[in-house]
Amino acid sequence: MSLNKRLINTGAIINYDSVAYVVAYTADSLTSFDISNPNSMVELNSYIDSTNLNGAFDIALDLANNVAYVSSVISNTITAFDISNPASLSVLSVFTNANINYPDSIQLDLVNQVAYVVNANNFKIVSIDISNPSSMAFLSFFTNSNLVGAWQLSLDLVNQVAYVVCNYWGGMFVAVDISNPSSMSELSSISAPDFRAVAVDSVNDVAYISTGGNVVSINISNPSSMVQIGSISSVNLNRVDDIKLDVSNNVAYFVSYAAGGIVSFNISNPSSVVELDALLNLTNMNGAHGLALDLTNNIAYVKAGTSESITSIDISNPSSMVELDSYTSANLKDFGAVEIS
Repeated sequence: MSLNKRLINTGAIINYDSVAYVVAYTADSLTSFDISNPNSMVELNSYIDSTNLNGAFDIALDLANNVAYVSSVISNTITAFDISNPASLSVLSVFTNANINYPDSIQLDLVNQVAYVVNANNFKIVSIDISNPSSMAFLSFFTNSNLVGAWQLSLDLVNQVAYVVCNYWGGMFVAVDISNPSSMSELSSISAPDFRAVAVDSVNDVAYISTGGNVVSINISNPSSMVQIGSISSVNLNRVDDIKLDVSNNVAYFVSYAAGGIVSFNISNPSSVVELDALLNLTNMNGAHGLALDLTNNIAYVKAGTSESITSIDISNPSSMVELDSYTSANLKDFGAVEIS
């Protein structure tokens, strides 16, 4: 994600310090928010499409080209949006393919202009050529029994490895070689119950995974032979659906769907992770599902489906997080992710 300001031409020129893009499963929507003032967020536009955004679930941004990619798990589509004017979102193209079946996580390799999508229902990781977002093209897929319930994806683009967590009916953590997106292959896998979310620290070669009520750290310095190096349990980690890292400050942030909030951990020693704080609010963050970090301004944004909200949180002191604002809209109903520009 980029944290730079953008100039957006809407006839006159408007300086958006930051924009949040939020997708919602039941609302079938992509919604943009002006978050230049995190104490008072403003809804800019909501694009609702019950055909192509049915079950909108995840989002990835290509800010250099002003494109957002939304994966929708009921319509089985990848939709490319023009976000050059976030107050007037428009569709560039809709990608469908027989290999796309419940595409619950999407990540981008912008250097090589490839999108990677994992699919829970057919156990596949799919690569898509996005060099022309108005005409996306299928490249390849990889599948095996370890990808049953493929749920969330994190890319290590330094080493060209995709890491996939597979949900409770699969229970695997899988490393996939993506050095050739037209011919992907498994490198290794680790078994554990109820994997739900993953974030990769490619600087220190550690992956952080939520499993049950635990944070699990895995050494990925050799993706062909991954090794678990730590684990910590917490009552605040009931169903973690997203993880984001602040590597420079050695902090990991987890959002808990059931506990309704955000939990911070010191990861300076990945073999001995320490919980710092839990900010829980079942009114504003019930069903917390998506998380984005603005590390320039030290703000976290949590998308909560049950509360139908986006909440801004001051994380300047990760040991004492503070809620700033919460915006509620029917356009944010149910599961879904958030990304920021």
